[in-house]
Amino acid sequence: PQNRPLVQSLGLAQLTDLRTQLPAGSLDSLVAPYRPVPETKDMESFWLCARELLKPGALLLSAGKSAHIHRLLSRSSGFHLIKDKKKKGVRMVLLKKDLSPS
Repeated sequence: PQNRPLVQSLGLAQLTDLRTQLPAGSLDSLVAPYRPVPETKDMESFWLCARELLKPGALLLSAGKSAHIHRLLSRSSGFHLIKDKKKKGVRMVLLKKDLSPS
């Protein structure tokens, strides 16, 4: 069998595909960059996947353009911000999924 990386960066399409391949609440952590496509419902899909795949208390690490991450955080119901770093127009955030549903 071929060795698979422990950490793999996923685009939104691959993140959405994971919902069909993994049971709900099966991930302890997720690294998912946020690069929205204009005039789509990327933000809703991103949060739907994260809420469904992550266990309560799990960590989500995401990065993208500062403005995109700012808008993403405005809809982060069910997650709270742990760490936030900005540099040269790029922002990286670490969030934790709430233990109880919001």
